Amino acid sequence: MASVEKENYTGIQALRFLAAILVVMVHATMYTKDRLDPTFGIWFPGRDGVDVFFVISGFVMVVSSRKLMTQPDGWLVFAKRRLIRIVPLYWLATTLRLGAMLAVPSLLLHPKLSFYQVVTSYLFFPARDAEGSLHPLLVVGWTLNYEMFFYMVFTLALLLRRDIYGFIGVVLGLCALGSLVPNIESDALAFYFNPIVIEFFGGMLLARVAATWRIPWWACLAAFAVGLALLLAQSSSEPSPRFIKIGLPALLVVSGVVFGERWLAGRIPIFLLDLGAASYALYLFHPIFAPAVPTVLKLVGLHEGWISIVAFVMFSIIVSVIAFAGVERRMTRSLNRRLL
Repeated sequence: MASVEKENYTGIQALRFLAAILVVMVHATMYTKDRLDPTFGIWFPGRDGVDVFFVISGFVMVVSSRKLMTQPDGWLVFAKRRLIRIVPLYWLATTLRLGAMLAVPSLLLHPKLSFYQVVTSYLFFPARDAEGSLHPLLVVGWTLNYEMFFYMVFTLALLLRRDIYGFIGVVLGLCALGSLVPNIESDALAFYFNPIVIEFFGGMLLARVAATWRIPWWACLAAFAVGLALLLAQSSSEPSPRFIKIGLPALLVVSGVVFGERWLAGRIPIFLLDLGAASYALYLFHPIFAPAVPTVLKLVGLHEGWISIVAFVMFSIIVSVIAFAGVERRMTRSLNRRLL
């Protein structure tokens, strides 16, 4: 059945918070194990929140840019919007991380530092850290390197006035196929030649389908429930192939929320929407401040892992809300007024 195109999806806003909390949970268990209780297990399914974010990103880029596709300067407006949305807060978080690495390296899991890594981190360019991993200073920033690459390809498609699905599908498809090339010497190519980029395209295709079709409520619920169950059932730290074992369930979860918007609209609690708005701050700042939680608990003699997890999550949420309301929202509004 045909459906009217939408631009605002409240369900997606709430889902952003869920995806961020999944990532916070895996880090909560990781830091609890490292700093408080060595017997505590790491909850690997939390890492799947990244894949949900990638699908959401592809979906949102299409939904929020439909009007720009017919404008001569649409590519420039799109690029400015994305840079304003992503760069300032990431640079702030990276600077805080850098300050911590210089001031209190003994409190960090990855304290080694190199000048090259500092430069490439601010430029969103994948490079190996001092320990040999393809991670920026702010470790969770590896996902932002993919995001910025996707934005660049999307901007190029708008600039060249190409069919965005065909153009971006080919580029991301070639990146996925590039993962089959053995012994890639370039760190950047080794990073971008990853099938995980297909998840962005999955979100784009979802936006295209959702613009013209509707499905019954029970199918939306089934897609969400099955997708979430498959995500939470993951037990491996590095499932392979990831874009199938995690990417497809993530697409099911996002699809259930997108197609279920006509039932969700107006029914999602305001506080969940507010937390969804703060999800980017939650994602960026939790690995900077929250790891202090298990450290403090150990100092005061509280060794229960579950207390560490609950406190880690709650502290992360509090910090993110403060960062969003006090910094991100004001900074974004100011830059939008000046640059758009």
